[in-house]
Order: sequence, then structure tokens, then C-alpha cells
Amino acid sequence: MSHPLDQDKPRKSTLRSRIVGILAEEILANPQAQDFPIGSESQLCQRFQASRVTVRLALSDLEHCGLVYRHHGRGTFAHGQSTRIHRDLALLASPDALKLRSILEIIRGIQSILAPLRSSLLLINASPLDWTSESATSLGGVLIVQDSLTSREILSLETWQLPFLRMSERVLARDERDFFHLGRRVAETLSHAATTSKPIDQSEWSDLDQKHVDLHQGPLQTKSHDRQGFLSPGHK
Repeated sequence: MSHPLDQDKPRKSTLRSRIVGILAEEILANPQAQDFPIGSESQLCQRFQASRVTVRLALSDLEHCGLVYRHHGRGTFAHGQSTRIHRDLALLASPDALKLRSILEIIRGIQSILAPLRSSLLLINASPLDWTSESATSLGGVLIVQDSLTSREILSLETWQLPFLRMSERVLARDERDFFHLGRRVAETLSHAATTSKPIDQSEWSDLDQKHVDLHQGPLQTKSHDRQGFLSPGHK
């Protein structure tokens, strides 16, 4: 049975991760609509004073983020703005939270960001401990609105290096909040973290009421994934 806790721990800040961060920012800042080549492995090795192995691992990370692809015999190419792949985001919420109007506004806000990116929001009701590795790593990030989530379940997300934001269910009862725009900010933050492989900057959330919002690093139609779609082998 595949289990997230059996996998490697999240990597620390290394030359590999710095290469990923720098190249990701450069690719995202490039205004070209169509795909364009990036430096060869030899050029990148010289630029970053890195071994070929490190550069290849960094390029694999960028490929996983949907920023680049490799064409045998031709080199590595970055996706332009019109062809860039954006992974789906997920909402892991308790049944009670899903009944509230505020969560529907958050969902609507998230969808307003994802729709132009041709990405979707998945509603998941399975514990992270039961997700398959393939399902978890296919996501760009997760919004958690479930106070009962355990530290072991959180560790599963961290082990997968999956960006996530955690919001207390108590937030949803505060009528004075603009939940639509909060949803937009959630989508923007998770999507950016997924694309650049950078940790979520907690200072971006400093204006939120931290007494009530606990945010952790870490097509317009909403898709719904039942437990079977995210269960590990042996749990189906």
C-alpha cells in the first residue's frame, strides 16, 4: 500500500530549489504567448555553477509544475502564456462547512480565478491519509476548511510538498467578511505556490484576522471527487 509517510521528506532550500525558483519567476514574467526555449543544460550548469544532475532535477521539478517540457534532441522549452498548464486546486471541507453560504462564496471566488486558466476546483471528502500518491501530486494546492484534521493528515500534505492553506470553520460564520474576494486570494496564492514551487509567504495574509483565520504554509464547473478517486490501494 502506498502511503505518503513512506516517501521522502520535503527538501530544504538547496541549489536545486533556487534554480527552480529563479527559472520559474523568469518564465512567468515572460510575456510570450507561445512556447519558447530556455537555456541548454550546459548553459544552465554554467549559469548556476551547478552539476548536470542538479540541473536535470530542477528541470524535472519545473516540468512537474507545468512550466516546461523536454523535446528529445531539441532541448527544454517553457510553456508560453497561452499554452501553460495549471493544475487543479482542491477543497477539503467538512460536511457542515459545505452547507454554509460563505463557503459557496469562497468557491465562487476560487472559480473566478481558475476558469480563465482552464483549471478546476475539486471537492474532496477523503482523508489525506487515504489519497493515492498520483492523485495528490496531480493537485496544485489545497484549501482546508476542516477543524478536525489531524497532525498526521497535515504531515501527509507536507510530505507531498503540496501547498495548502488552512482556514478555521469559525471564519465562515463571520458575515462581515468578503468571502468572494477571500476565495480569489486563496486561488491566486495556491496557484502561484504550485507554479513556482515556492513556500507560501505568510506576510501576504497579515491583514487577515489571525484570531479567526489559521493559514498555513505549506471550466467554471466544480468537479467533485468521492472517496474512491483519492483512496490509496487497499482502501477502496
